Amino acid sequence: MGEMLHASWEPYATRLANADSDDALVATLEAIVAETSTDLAQPAHIVYGHDTRPSCRTLVRALVDGLASTALSSSALETELVNAGLVTTPQLHYLVRCLNTAGTLEEYGEPSVEGYYRKLATAYTNLSVSCRGRVTSCTVPSVQTLKRKDPAANDGLTPSISSPDPQQGRHLLPAITVDCANGVGAPKLKEFVKVIGADYLPVLIVRDNTTTAGQLNSQCGADYVKTQQRAPPGVDLVPWQRYCSFDGDADRIVYYYADGEGVFHLLDGDKIATLAAGFVMDLVKDAGLEDQVKVGVVQTAYANGASTKYLTEVLVSLAHFFRLDGQQRD
Repeated sequence: MGEMLHASWEPYATRLANADSDDALVATLEAIVAETSTDLAQPAHIVYGHDTRPSCRTLVRALVDGLASTALSSSALETELVNAGLVTTPQLHYLVRCLNTAGTLEEYGEPSVEGYYRKLATAYTNLSVSCRGRVTSCTVPSVQTLKRKDPAANDGLTPSISSPDPQQGRHLLPAITVDCANGVGAPKLKEFVKVIGADYLPVLIVRDNTTTAGQLNSQCGADYVKTQQRAPPGVDLVPWQRYCSFDGDADRIVYYYADGEGVFHLLDGDKIATLAAGFVMDLVKDAGLEDQVKVGVVQTAYANGASTKYLTEVLVSLAHFFRLDGQQRD
């Protein structure tokens, strides 16, 4: 349905990777087809895309050539290749789900990048409208929020923000500074902002250099911020303003900020999940649906123990709390 493959497929992938010849690879594929009862008579759709890494062109060409040679020697009736082009990993998952659910009662959306933007924009704007009054109105900061240590340096710190028209009367949070890790998230976020409008989502995009080799994730991105516990060089944190960092293919994100004393604070996945759970619970309570809607949180076995304790002990109105290690806590 567009998600990552289930863990049960990992042994198959391992067997394919360990095939030591072309004949062994074909034999392994045939064995997997038999074991999984795969109907090769069913038309197949293969969606592929790439990010901004220099190796992508070579890898895509190898993939297409490999698929073409497989189709020529296969008894499968039809295989449709869909080249999604430059996409983030979440966009690729979206396209797969849309194609798999097309024409069904669970049809997910329009199978295009534009459809992805419109679906996200609609959900975000609807949520913003429903939450109006929860957030105190404030002024969108200027580009001066971002300060360069070396204004002449070609470091990928290219401010990109469109201030909303104050006559429209929008009540906005301040612009959020987004470190795109010099990866595919940069051009895609710029496209999305054009769709949703800067009046709904004012952003300041930094680390958007996707043309210089070696810049991807270089002293920036989610992993850098999490491991170094600091913002990327050249981004000076303004107290209480919002900042976030993508990883190179824009499927992971961390948020962070500086408090009034300039101390760095990281909001990783565990903390974001906790905040999201509290927010959803507030919406459920406001709607008077506590007895009808159950709220749950899923964490992996690698989750921070402090977040697990907080969710189970403080957010006591959660109906159920699950961990992916197979344990359930009421």
